[in-house]
Amino acid sequence: MMRTGVIKYKNVIQDISIFFEKQIKIGINKGVSKSRFILDPGIGFGKAVEQNVEIIKNLSHFKKFSLAILVGISRKSHLGTVLKKNLNLENIPGPNERLEAGLAETAVAVLNGATIVRTHDILKTKRFLAVLDNFL
Repeated sequence: MMRTGVIKYKNVIQDISIFFEKQIKIGINKGVSKSRFILDPGIGFGKAVEQNVEIIKNLSHFKKFSLAILVGISRKSHLGTVLKKNLNLENIPGPNERLEAGLAETAVAVLNGATIVRTHDILKTKRFLAVLDNFL
């Protein structure tokens, strides 16, 4: 049975952190080297807009694991919701209208510790990150 909707979190950052700890422990116990893990907090997967924003704002919390942190922000629906709200738009912008929002959120994620970025718009994101990296 496929579950839909928003996952209930007591504290989204703490709950994801506990999940990571458990999964790393399971992997290590099965012989996987810790250095082979990549942490993905699952932006957009069963999370409310506010939870996605909270994760991006607090991504640095996951740096305590000393592992690569991946974010997949590109074209996510919560970006459309944020744009609609902040720009007082009548409709939620579609996936192809969310590039700038995705790049803005990507900047915050990278500044907060993301080391891998999954994107639909590879060249534009690469150019964006090349300039951002110039200031880090």
